[in-house]
Amino acid sequence: MGLATYTYNRSTSGGEIIRELVNASDGQGLHFDGTAGCIDIDSPPDLGTKFSFEFIVQQDENADNYLVDFDGALTSRFIIGRVSGNLSVYSSTTSFWVSFGVAPLDDNEVHHLVVTVDGTSAIAYDNGNQIASKTISSAHLIDSATDAKIGASYDASSDFFNGTIYRARFWNKTLTAAEVTASYQNATVSFADQYGVEPAQNVSTCVQDASDPYTSFTSVSATGFTAIQTGAVASIAGTADEIALVLGKNYRVSFYIANTSQAPRVSFAESLTGSVLQELVGLGVMTTGTQTFDVTYTGATATGVLKFDNTAAASYAMTLLSITRVGCVSDYDLAFANPTQSDQVQDRSTNGVDGTASSGVKQVTPIVQVNATAARIGTSAATPADGDLAVSGNVGVGRPPTTDLDLYKSGQDVELKIEAATSTANAYYTMRNDDAKQLHMRLGGSAVGGTTWAGLTGSNQASIEAQSCSSFTIGTHVAAPIVFVQARAAKMTIASDGLVTASSGIVETGGVLKENLLSNSGFDVWSNSTLEDVTGTNLITGWTNTDYDSPFTTSGADITNAITDGSAAAQCYTNNFTTVTGKLYKIVVTLTLDSGTLPRLYVTEGDGSGYISGFGSKALVAGANTFVYEESSGGSSAKFTMYNDASSSDWSCTFTITEVTPGIVTGTAGPDGWLKSTSLDIWRQHNDGGTNTKDGSFYALKSTTAGTVQYIWGPGFYTKSEWIQRFAGRTLTLGCWAKTSAANHCRLALGDGSVTYSSYHTGGGAWEWLEVTKSISASAGEFFWEIFFNVTATDAYISQPMLVFGSAIGSGNYSRPSGEIVWFEKRVNSNNIYATGFSDVAFTTLNTEADSNGAIPKGAKAIHAEVSSRDSASATTNAYFATQTNSSASTGQISLPYGKANLTYDYANGPTPCNSDGDFEYRLEASGSGTLDAFLVYYGVELR
Repeated sequence: MGLATYTYNRSTSGGEIIRELVNASDGQGLHFDGTAGCIDIDSPPDLGTKFSFEFIVQQDENADNYLVDFDGALTSRFIIGRVSGNLSVYSSTTSFWVSFGVAPLDDNEVHHLVVTVDGTSAIAYDNGNQIASKTISSAHLIDSATDAKIGASYDASSDFFNGTIYRARFWNKTLTAAEVTASYQNATVSFADQYGVEPAQNVSTCVQDASDPYTSFTSVSATGFTAIQTGAVASIAGTADEIALVLGKNYRVSFYIANTSQAPRVSFAESLTGSVLQELVGLGVMTTGTQTFDVTYTGATATGVLKFDNTAAASYAMTLLSITRVGCVSDYDLAFANPTQSDQVQDRSTNGVDGTASSGVKQVTPIVQVNATAARIGTSAATPADGDLAVSGNVGVGRPPTTDLDLYKSGQDVELKIEAATSTANAYYTMRNDDAKQLHMRLGGSAVGGTTWAGLTGSNQASIEAQSCSSFTIGTHVAAPIVFVQARAAKMTIASDGLVTASSGIVETGGVLKENLLSNSGFDVWSNSTLEDVTGTNLITGWTNTDYDSPFTTSGADITNAITDGSAAAQCYTNNFTTVTGKLYKIVVTLTLDSGTLPRLYVTEGDGSGYISGFGSKALVAGANTFVYEESSGGSSAKFTMYNDASSSDWSCTFTITEVTPGIVTGTAGPDGWLKSTSLDIWRQHNDGGTNTKDGSFYALKSTTAGTVQYIWGPGFYTKSEWIQRFAGRTLTLGCWAKTSAANHCRLALGDGSVTYSSYHTGGGAWEWLEVTKSISASAGEFFWEIFFNVTATDAYISQPMLVFGSAIGSGNYSRPSGEIVWFEKRVNSNNIYATGFSDVAFTTLNTEADSNGAIPKGAKAIHAEVSSRDSASATTNAYFATQTNSSASTGQISLPYGKANLTYDYANGPTPCNSDGDFEYRLEASGSGTLDAFLVYYGVELR
């Protein structure tokens, strides 16, 4: 251990750290002059692979510098410092610096700065908040360090820090965000973390119990053993009786286990045959791999063992055993180090890792008490009058301030009162915090007295009271939202236009804003659908030939003869036609190849800017070819091109392209979560800006009747008692927007054995809000909702249906659950990835709406799907089918047949988050050309 020497190179006034460091004792510190000042730690502590560095620090000069540097004769290196203007970490002898991309100390204020490391993950915190995270090298080998410096490079030759350090702590654990916050708010190290121990707990060897031995017990050392039990009997092994266990302290137990049968139970025990003090993991839980248990010891303070025991046949090998007390390993007493008395910087921990300071380090002197008739506190020039106090910083009464004005009384009520000189009954404002942990704010009214306040009946409550006031306003001067926050998370927002939104929906007793009880209320998800022609019109009317040989003949949309001798590339193209951005289009090309090579199909954007994004060109096959795509840039310049390269070909084809949308024209299934009358035809209506869709929802539902008394309704389980009892004896309201040009056609209904109807839509051809309320019988035998249609061969459009508890909804109050997951009633196969014979495909964006024939809506938050694949050489060659959001967010699913027998399927199920367009990326890795079979099946979608 070493000492610390300082020199006085600068005169500075000190002061307490006041930025939220509650009860801090770090009001003094050591100043480093940026030229020669540093603290040498001659024997750095061991920190392991999970560690943290904590500082309270104020930087005076915004130049590159090192806060701490651990070095092991250039075979290991770990540095935290300011490099190229940003907080950075250097974590090996060969890697480059990794920048956090922020410079928190450059405002030259006091900061609580923490950097945590867990293997290759490094996180930076400033004043209790995470500010950055990075992946670093794990090759720092920090425990091999033989020298370390605080405030300079390891050899004190460069990178000197210019500023004041009030706290420096080293931890042999990765502090959690909560622990960082606790350390930011409190000066002391918690009992559980006093103190981490540099080396692992003393374990000289491992032994087995003589009364309950294993059949075979070999490879015994201080860090492991191999145990085999062939019988169905108890077996016990563990460490010798020499581990000091202290109640309430933190411990880390780590080892590697290779297990082939019953995994042992692991526990702290009085002895191998004594009572269990604390179990770490139960029988049969562990699998082969590294096991790490971070625990707070809850047993009695004792000297004990780490015990491994089995109750049945077992075979396992345990190696790399380490038992460590984790916590703060070094806690440097910078507040009370005094260079005029000693150059030693003492380590407060029990490990005694003291430091030695160089010249250029000096003590910061705290402010002393002042008694005067007037005073100025701060650096700005001022001459206060007699009796005045001018303060440029914070003010504390009863304790050091933690904010602008801090009033504190231990065990007593605290009251702040602001009162006019000519006090009247309404001339003052008071705020009070009493022993019941109640916060009271009163505006006007009678004088404050006693502890009884309106609306407060228990502890941990708050109240704002306006007595004798004609109005009470909460708001902002500018057009900004009002946000109600709980646990630092926004729960409810009032926007500048008065719109109220809440994170989990709004349920008000007697109000009008309600939680929507309907699933798929935006008519987004249509797994039961087929793609239906919207207009009945083939957008292709003719072709223009540019390069094919004569005779090139057509008949409307069809090409009856296309020939090329192969002397040059050949192409022909269609008439221009109009497409709409975001709508789905279906292409059907039926190709007859008489000889030669097959042509390719190219699709040009509607605005004529290029080929369709994500579609490109398609290789055609003889026979039927069907493609679905989403128009990405609509306009009147869309067209198709048929193309042959320089090879001979002779072919003909029929060609159609139609606008399509998911629809259901047979059966009783509706959009997922809904049902319909058999002869009622329904479609998903794409947003058209408020004509046949209603603002407030992207989609609407279009219906066309084939008779009277037809409806969409739900649920299919409307007679199930577990469904009915949710609503029995309660009042419910059903509402929606409807549009139709027929009177007495569209209305709503709620039924519980008897049916209550809303009034009809007037038939005026505009959007109208319909609403019906019903009190459900307490003895109801059924409960259902309906949207009812009653005029033959008539269209109606439905938008934003809501079913709520209560007696009213009101137009404009539509809501649906954020993050709603709709599970498909019918699994949907991918159009693009449901085939055999794939070759490699690099990560490619997949348009989920087009790929699912519209079953998945635009802008989905995530898809839920099964991915499966197999490969003809998977036993020896890598092969897989993977999904991900994008290159920046690789969360998704992977089917990995590699390592399995050739042509053996591997399956994966679960969510893949989508990008902002509602799409995701996929990748195919095949062992060879055409060797991979891959299948994607959708079974659910999460909406935004």
